[in-house]
Amino acid sequence: MALFGKTKEKKVEVKKEETLPVLKDTSASLTISKEPSDIILRPRITEKATDLSQNNVHVFEISSTANKNAVKLAFAKIYKIVPVKVSIVKNPAKNVVVRGKRGVKQGVKKAYVYLKEGDKIEIV
Repeated sequence: MALFGKTKEKKVEVKKEETLPVLKDTSASLTISKEPSDIILRPRITEKATDLSQNNVHVFEISSTANKNAVKLAFAKIYKIVPVKVSIVKNPAKNVVVRGKRGVKQGVKKAYVYLKEGDKIEIV
């Protein structure tokens, strides 16, 4: 606290910065050890996915345990192209009623895979 405009000087000790060891992501190593076809299940063919594919963005359904790194490695193994970016979206399961019967619409996990300008893949 400054009293009459005077402040006390505080001594500050400067500590040396410690470098932390780089830790490996164990969850990624578990999903990467699977086959690529177990991670990327199928391409998602919808109107939106078709429009996005013209801009080098492809949409795939992936397993519920997959993460971005696993999808990137699996995509590189299957199509021999390294993607620029991978985004993951989860669509939750929903309760539906059809003709008086109740049911559950299954949820899905999607991956948006972004490619470079000149790269193309063939989805059969």
